[in-house]
Amino acid sequence: MSPARLLYSAVVYAAVPYALWRLARRGGSWRQLFGWAPPSLTNAPVVWLHAVSVGEATAAAGLIDELKKTGCNLTLTHTTAAGGDWLRRHHGDSATICALPLDLPGATTRFIRRIRPQLAIIMEAEYWPNLLTAAQHSGARLLLANARLGHTNARRYTFPLIKQLMYEMVARFDTIAAQTCADARRLIFFGGRCVHTLGNLKFDRTIDAKQTQVGKNWKQQQSCGKSILLIAGTRAGEEKLLLDAMTDDFLANYYIIWAPRHPPRGDEIAALLRTRKLSLGRRTTGDEPDATQQIYLADTLGEMDTWYACCDVALIGGSFLPFGGQNPIEAMAAGVAAIVGPHTDNYTILVRQAVRQEALHQVATPAAAVQQAQRLLTNNVIRQRSAQMSQALCARHRGALQKHITLALDLLNPYPIPKFDDEKYSTNKKHDA
Repeated sequence: MSPARLLYSAVVYAAVPYALWRLARRGGSWRQLFGWAPPSLTNAPVVWLHAVSVGEATAAAGLIDELKKTGCNLTLTHTTAAGGDWLRRHHGDSATICALPLDLPGATTRFIRRIRPQLAIIMEAEYWPNLLTAAQHSGARLLLANARLGHTNARRYTFPLIKQLMYEMVARFDTIAAQTCADARRLIFFGGRCVHTLGNLKFDRTIDAKQTQVGKNWKQQQSCGKSILLIAGTRAGEEKLLLDAMTDDFLANYYIIWAPRHPPRGDEIAALLRTRKLSLGRRTTGDEPDATQQIYLADTLGEMDTWYACCDVALIGGSFLPFGGQNPIEAMAAGVAAIVGPHTDNYTILVRQAVRQEALHQVATPAAAVQQAQRLLTNNVIRQRSAQMSQALCARHRGALQKHITLALDLLNPYPIPKFDDEKYSTNKKHDA
């Protein structure tokens, strides 16, 4: 074990009491936390896919569906409770679903020995030194799918011990499917081999037709004739900033659907809204959108297609404080004029390209976001053009799913790794790590 991984493991051991305390508060299986995953009981090939939360799970949905057709045993792991709920709801009848163990040498080795994967697929940006070591030593093929490594994180990872860990982890993957050319170059810098640029799986996500129809029906039924602003994916601290930027006239003239990034924060956000004396409906209490109220708090998971179908303009949170940004593809694919803030490190290339093509609007402050939302809500021509450009951009970038499927199946079977046309995004090298 390298000095860097030894020090890292010591830190993880020290965090075990905290992990057990969180488990006691939120519920879960302590056995799974220490690697006691349900074992594979058949001789069919085992494919293990890890999606940390809902965003990664939805991005992997098409890939999971295709893997089911091969007859393999599927084990799906998650880190967040929301991710686990989503996986169980959509794949619980056809896959083994459990929590990812703590990244301790013993726990990860036990986990790998119990599930015995032939192929391990890790979604996006999950780097766990002991887990990846155990998987590689077991003989499993490793694929980093829909991989991303933002400029800011890449700079943080250049500190000596962290850089050594990153080299160890990235080099363990047999194949890496990067979202953009910039992501690919950063991963190659940290030791990645056989790196392809295949685009973003989220462009290939299928929109839920049932949810879309529900959203359209609600929009038609609201009786006050107000335009609808969706504020999506906000995180702690952003709600107050955005509310502070809204005037009384703005709140009176537009109906707001507020869908926070983490629905368990619903009570906290509802309390904040009530302190502003705003009339409020909540999804978790059974209310339906009603434009006679000022704000509808959509504090549930898995219904974003409904809210995007219901709104006229979307304001994407996670980007007004340094959280790295929130995925704008869902809004763009739904044909909604969308606004993001200044902090979009996780989606820099996409945001830059979309802004250049008038498919997305980026602003510097919450106040500017509210002003831009009002401009779009009152100007049908600009709003419709933005929506059309968004859908056109999404259509041009579809195709990553089929290439990921080809990679996964060729890793699962003893065939050479295929070659692709890797150019998906135009990039500027001066922005790379």
